[in-house]
Amino acid sequence: MRDFQTLASTCDMCNLLYAISQRLGLEEDQELHCIRDGSTFKLKGRDGPPILSLFSDPAYNSDDLGSVQVGYPTLSPPESPERYRLFQKWLYVCDNEHGHARDACSGGCAVQMPTRLIYVGESSEHLEDIKDSGFLRYLALSHCWGGSTSLSTLTSNIDKFRSEIPHEQLPINFQEAIKVTRALKIPYLWIDSLCIIQDDPEDWRREAARMGQVFSNAYCTIAATSAAASNEGFLTPKLNSALSATLKTPEGGLLHISEFMENCNRDLESAPLNTRGWVMQERALSRRTLHFTKTQVYWECGNGLHCERLFKLSNPQSALFADSDFPKAILKYYKGGRITLFQNLYEKYSRLNFSYTSDRPVAILGLEKHLSSVLQTRGESGVFEQYLARSLLWSRPENIFLNSITFQDDYHVPSWSWMAYEGPITYANIPFDEVEWSTDCLLRSGEETGTNSKRTVLKAVARDLKLDKLDMHDRVKIDEGSGFELSNLRGVVLGKDKKRESRVQVYYVLLVTLSEDEPEQAKVYVRVGVAWLLEHNIAMDGEDVVIY
Repeated sequence: MRDFQTLASTCDMCNLLYAISQRLGLEEDQELHCIRDGSTFKLKGRDGPPILSLFSDPAYNSDDLGSVQVGYPTLSPPESPERYRLFQKWLYVCDNEHGHARDACSGGCAVQMPTRLIYVGESSEHLEDIKDSGFLRYLALSHCWGGSTSLSTLTSNIDKFRSEIPHEQLPINFQEAIKVTRALKIPYLWIDSLCIIQDDPEDWRREAARMGQVFSNAYCTIAATSAAASNEGFLTPKLNSALSATLKTPEGGLLHISEFMENCNRDLESAPLNTRGWVMQERALSRRTLHFTKTQVYWECGNGLHCERLFKLSNPQSALFADSDFPKAILKYYKGGRITLFQNLYEKYSRLNFSYTSDRPVAILGLEKHLSSVLQTRGESGVFEQYLARSLLWSRPENIFLNSITFQDDYHVPSWSWMAYEGPITYANIPFDEVEWSTDCLLRSGEETGTNSKRTVLKAVARDLKLDKLDMHDRVKIDEGSGFELSNLRGVVLGKDKKRESRVQVYYVLLVTLSEDEPEQAKVYVRVGVAWLLEHNIAMDGEDVVIY
């Protein structure tokens, strides 16, 4: 490291390596050990973190550089024509080479347009009602509200906004999204707080249910990934460009070496936007997304993830969310793979944040409808009928209790749905093809059960349980903690292990208790948890009940 420090003022490469050594906390007498892996150099071997990026200059095209990717070490200015030309090129290639355009105007099936769009024009913008307009190309903004925005569409100002939206009153993120839309020569933009009437509950409910279609039918999504609030702005990266050095190859070409910047977990997955509950659906159903992160822009489409420095990157989350046929691509999985995919999605979603926890079942409604359609099974409230038992075997993590969410009186979320609670969930890790699933529990409408309820309910056989304190500690997981008598617990057997000589047979049980909100004679129960029990814990006889 001492040699790097001595030559740093006269050698770009030494300056780069000295800066890297300092950030790694190396002492003056320590050496920097790294190994090349494709277009990156990793610290102390292939399992170490990447610390340097290696680029082949785009002007020098040669096969003799092996696995070195083409790219630039520096970024174009935030609002430069060069930057927007790159975005246009990404869209052009995706449209013409990847087959991901899927526009109605290009011969696809009819596309349902949003109820309202913002016409951005050249210098002013206004709100348009979209009625029988055929196909209109538009972008959609995915963003964090971060508290109240300074301007929203209300019943009191919607007529005014149809003439003109006061640009100077718009949050910075909205102004910058309009800049991007104009630069990409797209006439329309969709922003939730402007295209949904915020003080009209009926309009909000209707449009929230269509949110999945809005993003899946958008030409592209602008994601303000780095901005935690509407007035932060997202066009200008918040971190300085990386240090770099340029080397000449023996053949006369140029190689660029720079600090490693392409940290997908930091820039994308852990960014403010992707911690928000509404955004999972927006990202999953968007066909292409421009992620404006704190370091650079990432382009996510069905062909993979690219960054503004031109690298093509590997990121497991992007492999799922960037799929332009999502969730149709789920069909390539075998049955177990399909189950694992939706369980992983729901586990991730349960850990995301909401300004209003009552949005939890609404913010994934479009994604759930897509999954249900592709899987060709009934799906609602976080369960799929074809995989009902596994869908119901969710639980809280250890040492964390869930909290019931309070919903409006006319909105019902069943107790057996994880969407009714605030907090993270995990699904039971049950091997495939090793369980006999029961028919004791069925998904039914209220009319089918004779309860005259519009709710979707479970019709089940509930059995008495024989549990002691040891069973409660080792084999039972209650959702919200205590608050009921152990003697009031009953169990619905969802499945049991197939018999094997060398293994104790485990029963997978949904725990229920009588609802305090319904007459006792109605035999209406609610979920309180799950259990992994043995045969002696469960009574042979049971009775038919309804679970709200």
